[in-house]
Parts: sequence; C-alpha cells; structure tokens
Amino acid sequence: SSGVTNNSSSNQSTVVSVYESTTGIPAAGSAPGTGDTLIYQSTRTKAAASDNSEFTCHVLRSSLTAGTTYHYYKTLSVGSSGSGTANLLGPNNQSTIVATQTP
Repeated sequence: SSGVTNNSSSNQSTVVSVYESTTGIPAAGSAPGTGDTLIYQSTRTKAAASDNSEFTCHVLRSSLTAGTTYHYYKTLSVGSSGSGTANLLGPNNQSTIVATQTP
C-alpha cells in the first residue's frame, strides 16, 4: 500500500491504517468492522499545514485459511489528539493497495 497524505492544520498528524476482513469492506465513512484485523498503521506529523507525507507499507500475511476470501482496505484519519482535515492526495485522491497470492 502506498500514497501521500497531509493535514490542513500545522503540527497535526494523519493516521493511515490497513485492515484485513473476511466479511467485506465497510461503507465509506464507517468504522472498521469489529472482527476486522489491523495489519498496518502509520502516524505522520508535519510542522507546516498541508505538508505532504508519503507512506508505503509491505505486509506479508501467513497462516491464512484456504478457501476464505480476504478483503483489505485502508482508512485515513486525524491523529487522536489532533485537529484539521486529513487528506489523501494523488490522482483523484487515490492511493494503491495491491494484494498478491503466492504458493
């Protein structure tokens, strides 16, 4: 997973999280499902408002159950003690998640 984020307020953070689910991806704006597993989280803080911060994560998942469908999704939020608006930047405000199965 990779992308670029920023926060509209200075000295505030953005939090990118990646979740794994066996029940599906929640609707936009909804909280992660109660049974979903947090597999990555990164908090980035920049001194100036709207300074961009890149993130990239590579996660290797093992012990998955054959025949089970796994869904992966990303969330973006403002840090727990922060303010402002977190933004995901890029073409059409998109970032990338790539899932690959290996034998």
